[in-house]
Amino acid sequence: MTTLSPDELSEALQPLRLMLGADGYGLDITADPLEIRISATGSACPECLVPRTLMEPMIADMVQRSGLEGDYTLRYPESHVDA
Repeated sequence: MTTLSPDELSEALQPLRLMLGADGYGLDITADPLEIRISATGSACPECLVPRTLMEPMIADMVQRSGLEGDYTLRYPESHVDA
């Protein structure tokens, strides 16, 4: 397994980025500290974003399937119930 870099994490989560984009959300990766940030656009569908308790294992599975490992923080939109 390879430790996480922002670029590798971004690539591993590209399918999720596309799914979120269809519902009006963005997914960005920051490097220091390593964070996955989900943000709402003006056209975001509030009920379309799954609770954090469902998103966290989805992301962990995508990271693991990519052969990566390491720590990161997941940030949800402040307006979301799970923020």
